Amino acid sequence: MVDVKLKDVRMSFPDLFVAKQFVANGVPQGPAKYKATFLVEKGSENDKIIRKAILEAAKESKMGAKYPAILKSIESNPNKYCYQDGDNKDYEGYAGMMYISAKSDTKIPLKDRTINPETGKLGILTPDSNKIHGGYYYNANISIYAYNNTGWGITASLQGVQFVRPGDLFSGTKLSSDDDFEVFDSDESDDLV
Repeated sequence: MVDVKLKDVRMSFPDLFVAKQFVANGVPQGPAKYKATFLVEKGSENDKIIRKAILEAAKESKMGAKYPAILKSIESNPNKYCYQDGDNKDYEGYAGMMYISAKSDTKIPLKDRTINPETGKLGILTPDSNKIHGGYYYNANISIYAYNNTGWGITASLQGVQFVRPGDLFSGTKLSSDDDFEVFDSDESDDLV
């Protein structure tokens, strides 16, 4: 297992507050997981770090001297190789990028970029923080490792995420502000129950 720290990468498809189960053809597959996908600029430092970590993970596995051939045989299969070419996907923001999908069986630390004055530590992100969105930028800690269940694969385990900065939201998503809602008198809200 090789630990990797990604810096200032754009996130897509975040499922970080509630674990979700993968569904294929309408049938749930395996246990629910926390997960996210990170977009990585081709040729960037992050790209080089991931590629090096994949090679190290393969070398330290039981693939032995066959690891280059095994990696070559699985690298275009997203079900067996967690680092893929974004040009093969028709998703907003993926063109010209690589992407790495990472997941965890357990809830991971979600950190803010600023110190919480009450604790003296990085703030914790919650759904109310409004800082976990597809299209925003994050630092991410992942671990890359090789596995052999019914054949070799390379996968990434999600260890933690830190908010860095907002970005353009994917899929035309617009976040509502207070100006988008009505103000009700407290007496009127009782009628809605």
